Amino acid sequence: MAGFILLSIFIMLAISLTIFAVVYHKKGKTISRETAYISDRDILLYLNSRSGNFSTPQELATHFGLPKSSMKRRISMLLHRLAIRQYGSGVTPNYTLRGPLPEHPSSHLSAELNLDLLKSLFEKYDYKISSAQIIYETGHSILDITKFLKPYMANKTIRRVQDIYSDRWYILATEYRNPTSTTDAISASEDKLELEVLEFARLHNGKITIEDLVREKHMERNEAKLTLEELQGRELLQLALDDLGRPEFILTSP
Repeated sequence: MAGFILLSIFIMLAISLTIFAVVYHKKGKTISRETAYISDRDILLYLNSRSGNFSTPQELATHFGLPKSSMKRRISMLLHRLAIRQYGSGVTPNYTLRGPLPEHPSSHLSAELNLDLLKSLFEKYDYKISSAQIIYETGHSILDITKFLKPYMANKTIRRVQDIYSDRWYILATEYRNPTSTTDAISASEDKLELEVLEFARLHNGKITIEDLVREKHMERNEAKLTLEELQGRELLQLALDDLGRPEFILTSP
């Protein structure tokens, strides 16, 4: 009797393991199909095409043969990191690129992400490159690129800036650039951001707050704070407190 019970337990365990293996295998095939065969680059290329521009999630899902829920997750990652743009809201938003992809062939597809590759891409794009352009050139996913850039942004090798249209750009620090280059993308972008900040203040009674800059430029709070403090240090803004005791920056010259 004991032997029969033990045999039954072994049989049930074997069946359970078999079912688990089948389910895990199917799930693995689904993940592989979504990530290995349909890359973020594939999605951007389709949105860049005449037939794919301004597609809905359902249209993208149908085109790539993915469940709508899976496609919405992929779109969400690209949208959150400003690789694509959304028009409309509610049930049927449409998606498009923030700018056209390059017309030249990609030269670094599947290359390993490292600083030398990044420096090569920066030089190719005059030291100002978007996440969509990095995806196009390398074929890596937006998540891998974001993870790769994070330490370089932390040590100021790379800076992230956004223009008045909320387009996000990555800029390489001067000391890592090709010394023979005459392009000064960093200075140009900083000058542009400075003008936009000062113009915003002029249009709002000569005042701007950290919260204003976070909201208008989609900056991290600490980055916005450093930007305003830098302008304060150059005596273009001065620090004050509003009626509620909150810090605000005021133009020194109207």
